[in-house]
Amino acid sequence: ANCVSIRKLKKQIFRNCVTNFFNKKKNKVPESLPNPHGENGEAEFPHFLWSADGKYLARMSNKYLYVMETEKFRLLPTANLLDKFNGKEKLGKDEKIKGEPLSFKEQGIEGFSWSPKDNIVAVWQEPKGDVPGRLVLTELPSRRQLQVRTQFQVRDATQYWQSEGDYLALMVTRMSKSGKSGKCALEIFNMRKHDIPVDTLAVDGEVKHFAWEPR
Repeated sequence: ANCVSIRKLKKQIFRNCVTNFFNKKKNKVPESLPNPHGENGEAEFPHFLWSADGKYLARMSNKYLYVMETEKFRLLPTANLLDKFNGKEKLGKDEKIKGEPLSFKEQGIEGFSWSPKDNIVAVWQEPKGDVPGRLVLTELPSRRQLQVRTQFQVRDATQYWQSEGDYLALMVTRMSKSGKSGKCALEIFNMRKHDIPVDTLAVDGEVKHFAWEPR
């Protein structure tokens, strides 16, 4: 969409922060969106993440993931309305297409990331009480869930995409039953294989950083 984003502060309070999106070719601001905010203030920056091909822009709230197409900055609808949304099917008389966010309201969202090559988002839902954590891989704009991986007794989950999008590593701290100690574990998602199989690698000792070979 040939856009860049710039943060603009309207007032010195978190809830009035906005991000302007400038179209460099048309030299205008096609959209100005409020920044997401967490329970105790402004959400972690960056607030908006672009898909690898620039066709989509996503932001999260505590319970929803909002994905917009970047030509007209419209919120994507459910999969059954995509053809009408994209103009491939005619709308009925007085029919309007309403965008819908991806809902994660039962457990909420802790964080998300885009694949560096494909229109796939990885959403992490942190564990709450007896409810385990989950990593959900969703293809867009179809909203098809590609993989859901449940994680028991974990904390501090971090996502690392391999540069070509062939693999996704989820690094977690797997806690003991007492909750007093933990060990690092890597969940490796093979994105190019059928049903996206997952390999688990337990790591002894403290892990300070993780990185993929570039290619």
